Amino acid sequence: MFVIDYLLFLGVIFIVFWLWNLAFTLLGSLIFALIRWNKGTYLIKAFNIYIFVSLTALLTLGVMVENPGIASLVLLPLIGGFIIFTSLGQDAYDKQKEAMMHYDYELLENLKYDGLFIFGALILFVIALFLPIIAVNPLTEWLFKITEWAYNIKILGWILRIGGAIFLLAFVWQGILFSLLLIGAIIGKIKGEPEYESEKELPGESK
Repeated sequence: MFVIDYLLFLGVIFIVFWLWNLAFTLLGSLIFALIRWNKGTYLIKAFNIYIFVSLTALLTLGVMVENPGIASLVLLPLIGGFIIFTSLGQDAYDKQKEAMMHYDYELLENLKYDGLFIFGALILFVIALFLPIIAVNPLTEWLFKITEWAYNIKILGWILRIGGAIFLLAFVWQGILFSLLLIGAIIGKIKGEPEYESEKELPGESK
């Protein structure tokens, strides 16, 4: 039962974080555009990932304390880490696909370190479970309180729980597909296969 509550609360966290991510990214991009600092995109991305990981870690630790036992000790960190990996992976995959469709080379340049950000997020999540002080700051506490308030509203709270769970599961499912594609790309590189179709030899073309 505590796993279901954990996933429902995490779904509401995902909605709150998505709104925060949208607002902060727009504001941060505007500021860095005014001062003409192109690397500011990485700073915005790193900070947003830190917020998401911190909120997930705080929730995970809170549920583990309320439900002591081997099941929560093992299961909840695995679920939290899996959701972080798949949700961030899906976001990176969507942006990369969009950039390639529109030949947006500037966006592709900004996405080249996304793999490092994703694995860095997983490492940060594990560290935060052992050192919760890393995840605690006025901003994460404020966002967590907003999430608790929204979660406990009678009718709207259930709508947010169900909507957040569906939203989260959609990201997780597509994130699994992204993970499989990523693994396939890694295996292809190990075997020396070309990454894109344009690199393959065309029929009738001599080497």
